Amino acid sequence: MNKLLGKVRFDADDAVVCHCNGVTRRALKEAAARLGPDLSAISRETGAGGVCGGCTAQISRLIGHGAMAPARLLEKEALDENHCRVRLSRVSQDTAPLVGADIVLQPQIGQTAHPRSYTATRLTDQAVELIVRREANGLVSRWLYDEATPAHEFAMTAPMGGIAFGGEDRPVFLACGIGITPALAVAFAAPTRPGRVYWWVRSAEAPGLIDHVRERLAQSALDLVLIDTSKDGARLGEDCADWLRARLMRAHDLPHVCGPVGFQSKIERALDALEWPRERLKLSSFVYGAGIEPDEPRAPLERVEQFRVPDDTVVTESFHLREARSFVEKQREARAFLAQFYHEIGAPEPFQDRLLAVTRALRRTGSYRHTPEELAFGARLAWRNSNRCIGRYFWQSLVVRDRREPLEGLEGRALAKA
Repeated sequence: MNKLLGKVRFDADDAVVCHCNGVTRRALKEAAARLGPDLSAISRETGAGGVCGGCTAQISRLIGHGAMAPARLLEKEALDENHCRVRLSRVSQDTAPLVGADIVLQPQIGQTAHPRSYTATRLTDQAVELIVRREANGLVSRWLYDEATPAHEFAMTAPMGGIAFGGEDRPVFLACGIGITPALAVAFAAPTRPGRVYWWVRSAEAPGLIDHVRERLAQSALDLVLIDTSKDGARLGEDCADWLRARLMRAHDLPHVCGPVGFQSKIERALDALEWPRERLKLSSFVYGAGIEPDEPRAPLERVEQFRVPDDTVVTESFHLREARSFVEKQREARAFLAQFYHEIGAPEPFQDRLLAVTRALRRTGSYRHTPEELAFGARLAWRNSNRCIGRYFWQSLVVRDRREPLEGLEGRALAKA
């Protein structure tokens, strides 16, 4: 648990708003004073909202965009086993939002409201359309895909942020996976603006999404170049800067990078090597820049494609009673726990992004805060590994309640039930 908790009031400037990345209210207010009420820019600079997204509504309220209006689920379509398209009603606004604006969607799941941020792929006066990836460890995304119906309660903020184009700007999207959503937004809102989309995606995991993207972009002036990462040679290599040099025109191109941390970091470093002007670069990943000082190296962690069993999993002897004191010890224990968590839920890919965020938090504060899902898993894991407890065979039935801090006036949150 973050050591800042318990020492400050929840509404104090030193209170932590984004516990995944250890970002305080003071840091967010200072960023808002410099950048204005731009949620995407504030998130990029501070890292707030970059991992679980649960703090996005608090950030929005802090910068003056917190008002939520009731929304209603109008339509839901499963595109494939991992992605769905949802359309929700929205309250019409006096001012038109920018292309690729973000909204905070807050569904009521059980007795708890769960805010999450999404890029709107289609915006009209009456409705907003989202593409949701069903993450194996994602509470809201799994619920939206599996269970959400028009009978459920939703709330939604007004659209925030987005992409502003100059007269001759040509958008060039460098997208990975679900990072394709800003390109879909441009295809709908500015169908006559010419541009290009380079999309890295695993065809086996997103066949329906690929069909949807092709159909949507075919109705616009955006050319699609699909790069199947399940095939050899499709990943970004060391010649990334040369690859970009051959495809970007400095005079008119406006690159927009959206994808996981490792992907975005590599593209960003390559553009830096080309001395690409920062004012003509759009970065959409909320985890960008969290906890990294300007003079600190930004090399991404090596991506974990699979876990070795049992070498990389946690067993009873992995943790000792003495406290981990050094950064190396803390990082080693955090890695062991997170490896176990993502291995057991069958989702190895998010492991790298989460470990990077935890490492940054450890560097900044000396500790990190578990997400609700990690907290529930850790409690169950501890029971399962209690060799002398005969009841441990029922470890999966353990109900975990998060009492670390009040949320929206509630005493606590029910996190997990078998």
